[in-house]
Amino acid sequence: MTAEEALETEPLVAPSLSRACGWEEPNVFFSSGDSQVGLMGEVKMSALATCLNDDILADERVVVTGFADPRGQHDENLELGLERAEAAKSELVAEGVASDRIDTYSRGEYVADGDDQFLEHRRVVVELDR
Repeated sequence: MTAEEALETEPLVAPSLSRACGWEEPNVFFSSGDSQVGLMGEVKMSALATCLNDDILADERVVVTGFADPRGQHDENLELGLERAEAAKSELVAEGVASDRIDTYSRGEYVADGDDQFLEHRRVVVELDR
């Protein structure tokens, strides 16, 4: 995997969760048609799992929402968004976060605006369920 591909496959951690973990806001995305969490995403999910298992956030639930760019069929985009969310959840669970603390959803291409900036639409957002 190239460095560019690694950057394109990181899940996005919502600003509120980033602040709770003491991080700056990251920008993280997926490659077109891909739901695999890359190396940088694995590193980020490992650090996020450590934060979520810390005493301060140990009782908090999180929501993982997958998104797609506006290309492709609506049903396929919904499925791809869910695959991305489930991939990020799997990384968190592998790092010790209890599966029952994590809900996954897909928004497909619903928030995509149809511009040529497709990369920023291909993402997963992880946020506290508050």
